[in-house]
Amino acid sequence: LALHEGALWLYGSGTAELELESAAPTVVSIYADARAVEPVILDGRATIRVEIPNGGRHPFVVQGPVGLRLLRAGFA
Repeated sequence: LALHEGALWLYGSGTAELELESAAPTVVSIYADARAVEPVILDGRATIRVEIPNGGRHPFVVQGPVGLRLLRAGFA
């Protein structure tokens, strides 16, 4: 089953980091706490940083092509 969207939860506050990897240049859309983060053009490996001011649990949705890999997620 190939999906173009994935979700995860992070707990904490401050700078959330998502390390992503793509085999080819692609546009990745990220939503944090139901708000859109500016789309990112990903070519290879990159760390996306999102400021999260409030503590607690935070939903993240990542949209991209099949084959996009989430390598690491957490707060810095």
